[in-house]
Amino acid sequence: MLAEELGLSGRNNLLEKLLGAPPTKTVQLSDSDIGAAIASGSHPSNGMIVLPCSMGTLAAIANGLASSLISRAAT
Repeated sequence: MLAEELGLSGRNNLLEKLLGAPPTKTVQLSDSDIGAAIASGSHPSNGMIVLPCSMGTLAAIANGLASSLISRAAT
């Protein structure tokens, strides 16, 4: 995990920890929050980065499986 490699504790507010201030143009959501607005097909977005992306997540996105927020929002 990126947090572990950089010596940061926990997964919450990772962007804020990396930047030293709250991010103004990005949003970090929990993967278990399947009802988040980003999962809606009509939610406006300029893009999405899945980092790191395991082969399981990549396969879920490629095949349209919606078992998590990441795979649901990316399809």
